[in-house]
Formats: sequence, structure tokens, C-alpha cells
Amino acid sequence: MEKDIEAELEEEESPLPSPLPDVEMLPPDTADKRYALTLEAMRNDENFLWMQLSKCRITDKRTRKLFAALKDNTSVTSIDLSDNVITDEGMNFLTGVLAVGMAPNLIHINLRGNPISSKGRELLAGLYHLRNQLLVEYDMDEEPSEERESDLSMRNDWQESFPRNKWIGNCTEAGGPEDPEATNLFAGAQRQRACNPRILEEQAEALVQALQQSSTKSTSTAEFAPNLKQLGGILTQLLELHRAHLAEWTSLDQLPKGIKEVVENVKTLVFILDVTPAPHQSQRRTEEASAGLHRIAVVNVLGELLEAGCPVMDSQLLAQTVPGRLVALFFQYPWNSILQGSLCKCFLAVLGRPGTPLCSAALTGSSGLISLCAKVGSECAALSMGRRPGYGGYIVKLSRTLQVLGEKEASINELLHQSEEWTTYAGADGPLSKLVAEQTGDLGGPKPLLSRSMASFFQNDPSRSSAAFEQLRGLFLPFMQDRRPLDVQVKSEAY
Repeated sequence: MEKDIEAELEEEESPLPSPLPDVEMLPPDTADKRYALTLEAMRNDENFLWMQLSKCRITDKRTRKLFAALKDNTSVTSIDLSDNVITDEGMNFLTGVLAVGMAPNLIHINLRGNPISSKGRELLAGLYHLRNQLLVEYDMDEEPSEERESDLSMRNDWQESFPRNKWIGNCTEAGGPEDPEATNLFAGAQRQRACNPRILEEQAEALVQALQQSSTKSTSTAEFAPNLKQLGGILTQLLELHRAHLAEWTSLDQLPKGIKEVVENVKTLVFILDVTPAPHQSQRRTEEASAGLHRIAVVNVLGELLEAGCPVMDSQLLAQTVPGRLVALFFQYPWNSILQGSLCKCFLAVLGRPGTPLCSAALTGSSGLISLCAKVGSECAALSMGRRPGYGGYIVKLSRTLQVLGEKEASINELLHQSEEWTTYAGADGPLSKLVAEQTGDLGGPKPLLSRSMASFFQNDPSRSSAAFEQLRGLFLPFMQDRRPLDVQVKSEAY
């Protein structure tokens, strides 16, 4: 391992950069070693989940190497590159490789505290449309003020306004050795971001064909997820390019290539949605049903079609009973917050078009959203906060949305009053009023005003230690008494 680290460090011909103003970075030796160890783990460790490189003097060149190492990585879920020296050039490469679907299980990346301009922020903001399950944290500050411009001798051009020797010492990395793999990856990402309609259409067709072949040859969910995730990003771009004409399309022949292939194969997407993945082992060492990454990806693709507001797309979705299937899927996995978030987004898109057949199909019937929200919401309200299922917050959000729509839209109001369960649930003193008073947030947490204060626990005052302990004891003891003991024997050797 030491030899591998030394080899990585020898590739860095430029000295490590100096710390940025007001940021206390790690010592150069520590930052150097952590970077090399992380790079080694990303390449060889299949169980590597978190990349923690905050304040490690990461430059644009090192950013390229790190993300080139992610080419075949499917395990990493979180990356922290905050308070480093990554500029617009590094962000350009970073957003490119993420846009083409690299690191498919990545859900969080922290890029705060890096010297980027409005151009870099625009690139990061664009990731939302391509990777809507990825949370990207970055500084939202505007360009520096005139007062700061005089101190830094800034001019209009970004490269001149923020010369690297002012921000990162003598680490310009100009003329340094390039990583060929990273360079090729960067060039491919640049082409992908060009948003050429013809290229996007060809890619969509190829991905749909690959999904068709996978659905006929195998039912392994591992073959579906990567193609579905990439298809979702491409479909988002294609629909945005044709946004002005979506409402005019009434037949499949009017659809452009790429979009037409996706809409024609809604049946294939529904088939993949029904494929059940292998169960996973819970923390209690019991097998539990798994929702599957492929289902989350399918829901995102179907969500784009639901949100489009295109008549021919609506008819294809109704023909495959997509609204009812999505409602059933939402209530099938109460603890999968990522799946619930994607499904809730679909429901809100449908509710944004009241009076349409698509909206009626999602709301009506005993298995519709109105009846199930009333039934499950009443069950949630009868439970204590600690025992409510994970989708409790989404139930409140959807119920409140239905209430507001019922006050504005006659068609929604009529559907709500046809359900006796809803009338009882949403009445003046019904279960919904209790949920709204006690619970907020999409993930179902208690309202802060109803939580007991723990401020004294976090204050470094020895005189308050006893009070803080009693406060914690009072918070958790009733909750633990309400829980049933786990049927797990803990061996003394483990301690």
C-alpha cells in the first residue's frame, strides 16, 4: 500500500496549493496521503461508500483523477470535496462525467468552499435535470463585490479576475502530465453535454432496444438499472428541447425519434417495473422485500412522461394502467424514501392537471390515491410518532395537496366528497388534522416546535452534564419502552 501511495504522489509534479483565505486546510503531508489512499480505495474496494476529502487541497487535476477512478464504481454514495481549490475547469469535468451516468448510486456530493464562478454554478445546477436523485451542495454566492474587486485587482474576464496564483499559490498545473483516461472521459463528457438532438435521439433508441433485449432474455434487475438511469437523463433533455410542441402531439407518428421509441415501449417499462428484485438482509438479520434501483429508475422515466402533458403520452400511460400501478407501488414499500420521493413527484405532476383522465385514474376507486391516503393516513395518526411508517410525511403532503385542490377545482372536490373515508379522515377533528399538527417534512419527522429542546446537551458546560443526561433519558426511555425487544442474542465475545 505504501508503494502505491508513493507512486501516486510521484505523479504530482506541481507542489500542493496553499490554503485559501479563511480556510484552514489539512497539512500537505496529511492531505497528500488521504488523497492517494482514497484513490486506491476507489479503484480496488468494491464496498467503498464514502469519499471524505474536505480541506485536502484537491485541485482540478486531482479532481479529474478521482472521477476517472469512478468509471466502473457502483458502490460510492457520498462525496465530500468541500473547502478545496477546484475551479470552473474541474467543475466542467466533474459535471460531465456525472451527466453521462457515472457513479450510478451516488446520492450526495458536497462542493462548498471552492473558488467557482457563475459559470461553474450553472454547470452544477444543470445536474438536477440529469441526476434528480443526486443532492449537490455548492456556494450560491454571486460574483465578488466591487470592494473585493479592488483588493484582488479583478477585471471582467473570469480567468483574469481569479488568477490561480492568487487563490492556490503556485499550483497552476500548466504543462503538467495529463491522465489519458481522464482526458478521454472529459472529451466524451463534452460531446454528451452538447445536447445535439440527433445524438440524443440515437442514444434513446439504442437504450430502448437494450431494455427490450434484457426484458426478453433475463429478469435480473442488475441489467436494467444503468440503462434506465441513462434513458431518464436523455429523455429529460429531449422533452425540454420539444417543450413548446408537447401539447400538440396527438398521435405516435407526430413524435420525434427517441421520444417515440420510449412512448411506444411503455409496456416494456411496465414489465420492468413488475420485476421483483432479490430480498435484502435488514439490520435485524431478516430478509425483507427490496424495491430495487431499477424501479426507482423506471418511475423517474414514467414521471417525465406524466409531467409532459402530451395527449398521446397520456393515452399510452392509461392503456398500461400506469397511474394505478404507481399508487400501488407507493404503498407497497413504506420505508424506501428515495422511491417514495420519486413517486410523490409523479403524483404531484398528475394532480397539477386536474380534470384529465390521467388524474381521475390516479384518484378514483378503492385502490386510488384518495381512498388509500385516507385509510393509511388514519392508521398513521393512530400510531405514536416513533412507530409511524416512513411514508407518513408524504401522506400528509399528498393529503394537503388534495385538500387545497378540492377548494379550487370542482372536479377534485366532487371526487373527494364521493369517498366516505376521505370525509372522515379530512374532517375538522379527523386524523389528518392530527397529522398536520404533529408531523411535517417529506420524511415524516416531528415538527421542531413539538420536540423537546436539547440545547443544553450541546453546550460545553460541565455543570449541565447531569441535566443533559436526564434530558436525554427522558427523551429516549419512553420510546424504548414502547418498542418490543428484538429477538437477537448478543454474544458477550462481541464486546
